Amino acid sequence: MSRNMSNSNKRTVTRTRTGCWTCRGRRKKCDEVRPFCNTCANLGLRCEGYGVRLRWTAHRKGFVVTDSRPGKRSSRSPRSPQSPQSTTNFSSPRSTTSASLPGKSTNANFVVSTERLLKYIGQESFDSLTEYERDVMCDFLNWGNLTLGSNMGVATEDDAVTLLRDCSNSKPLLINCLTYQITLDPKHAAYVDEYYSRSIQMFRKELSDPTSLDKANTCYAGVLLCSISMNLGMPWTIHLNGLVSILSERQVFARTDVETKEFIHLISTLDIPTHTLGRKTPQLNLWRDYNRSRDGIEDITGLPCSLMDLFSCIMEPDVEERLHAWPVTQGSPTQCKIWKANRAAAIISARQWKIRHAMLESDAHQRPEYQAGPTENGPAIIAVVQEILVIAHELRPLLEDKSAEIRRPLLYPLVAAGSQPSCLTDYDKTFIGDCIIALADGALDEDPYYGGPATVLRELWANGRGRSIEQVAHDLDMEMALF
Repeated sequence: MSRNMSNSNKRTVTRTRTGCWTCRGRRKKCDEVRPFCNTCANLGLRCEGYGVRLRWTAHRKGFVVTDSRPGKRSSRSPRSPQSPQSTTNFSSPRSTTSASLPGKSTNANFVVSTERLLKYIGQESFDSLTEYERDVMCDFLNWGNLTLGSNMGVATEDDAVTLLRDCSNSKPLLINCLTYQITLDPKHAAYVDEYYSRSIQMFRKELSDPTSLDKANTCYAGVLLCSISMNLGMPWTIHLNGLVSILSERQVFARTDVETKEFIHLISTLDIPTHTLGRKTPQLNLWRDYNRSRDGIEDITGLPCSLMDLFSCIMEPDVEERLHAWPVTQGSPTQCKIWKANRAAAIISARQWKIRHAMLESDAHQRPEYQAGPTENGPAIIAVVQEILVIAHELRPLLEDKSAEIRRPLLYPLVAAGSQPSCLTDYDKTFIGDCIIALADGALDEDPYYGGPATVLRELWANGRGRSIEQVAHDLDMEMALF
């Protein structure tokens, strides 16, 4: 038998390009029957469907809509109180240009043009977009979606096509992708308010549809709206709580399919009590109730799931002892440092929760003083703050690397340390401010995501007068994520 004949008899296996997640994972051909394919059914496999699997990371590059006239301040920028007593300089040494945005370089292997956009989303969805919106959508698929850290973030044609098709089936998801891209790129600054308003209106309209919450794309549109609000320094938990309320009514949390579990994991992470400052809505305790005892590293925060379990129980009386007992031996030396800093930050949060609880039980005019010395549960708070600062000094050079994994989980420890002004010197405050500026790539004034926490810290240090950082955030009417 000749070599050519032998090769011709070999079975050719065709990898699926837009099939279900099970077939894609097995690299097998999928017949793409919806909602569940026959290929999996015939093999007795669980078909995981076709829905988008977004994994939000903490890398967000928001900006402030500014007035070009001298002396004018943006109506959307965080309100910066006058603080002449403050010795900390939070000014940004340089501004951000669109060229410095992450992922701006287009993937050479897959470039979405308007012609390909029409092919993938269909004529009806394509016609619903203006020429400007088509260009924005192409930018989102070419580079903007990379900042979401989703499965599409690898920028393969398969994943980009999946996202485009899902947008064609969900108007809120399509509009929110447009709005997200507009918040990423400063050249679209003039359109931010218009599209942000459209995103909110479209999502609320979708929620009023009794069948909408059975659509995975509607749910992901809601999470994307939360991310857009974070970018703009706007309240965002109201969207999360509204989504969860309707999901609860539909008994979605009782489902056991893979896609639903992944979505619950996503919104549970956004609900972690330690990582929202100035929260305006009730805590939902999603991680504690639905997401505990997972293995590995959580995608959004970059922290071990076992540590996230403790964060979700931060209000419980014995959580500080459990934090001290948590083993920091699972990662690389750099990972262990950042995890220790987050554990120390959680200890500060745990003590703040105890004080808040004591305030609720005590007379309204009697605020218990924060104990700077040792407590029955652990070391003096100043020692905990110093542990964070020592680690931050060791990791500070790595912040210049915009791709460094330590950038994601460092904001929370920095804010936690900064929340204890009595334990800080002027040098410490300046150092914390410098680190937050580095996280914002030097453009703090143009980035509400990091500018918000910086504003709260500046006000706390200058005019705290016994207020906690949560009280300062509420007084400034600000709500911020610390992912």
